[in-house]
Amino acid sequence: MLRFDYRNLLANSYIPTAIDAARIDDFASKVSEAISDIKLDRKADILGFYNLPEYDTRPIKDFLKRMDDSFDTMVVLGIGGSALGNKALYNALKTERGLKKRLFVYDNVDPVFLHEILSELDLERTIFNVITKSGTTAETMAGYMILMDLIKKKFPADYRKRVIITTDREKGFLRQVIQTGGLCPHLWCRDNVGGRFSVLRDVGLVPPLFVGH
Repeated sequence: MLRFDYRNLLANSYIPTAIDAARIDDFASKVSEAISDIKLDRKADILGFYNLPEYDTRPIKDFLKRMDDSFDTMVVLGIGGSALGNKALYNALKTERGLKKRLFVYDNVDPVFLHEILSELDLERTIFNVITKSGTTAETMAGYMILMDLIKKKFPADYRKRVIITTDREKGFLRQVIQTGGLCPHLWCRDNVGGRFSVLRDVGLVPPLFVGH
């Protein structure tokens, strides 16, 4: 059973600067209002993170089964929620799980960092996963343009199979790229799931499943 123990948040003889218990009582009605608002938003399907633990991952697993078996490295281009969950899962479990496949996350515009990542790669065996819901995230799109130029020149015949795009299902610049440029395969971000929760959607499940979690 889970228990939320908040005793050390409250003022006592050992922690006199902590929160006075009376202040919590003062905010009880506000908390009740907030809970009611959350329940209404959930009912209206605004807060999609509630349903993520039951999210059906079979489409993602099927997606990965169709991927070329020769790829043993994935590079994620994304920042914030599109990067942190992937980094945390991989770094926490890669040794314990003895993972053979590798994951790199490029989450800023530092050219030295990008050069370091590229120096570690065998491009022949690398797939790039570009993650941005809007398709306009400056850091992600800067990396996208550099890397697309690189792989188009190196693999003109089959560069499309070396790129995954994870973006909005209906709109945004990358959705246009998919539709007009023939880039495939692609995944999508849900409008009602914020970045910090996206580790439990396509954004954060594809990389760990790819490396073997």
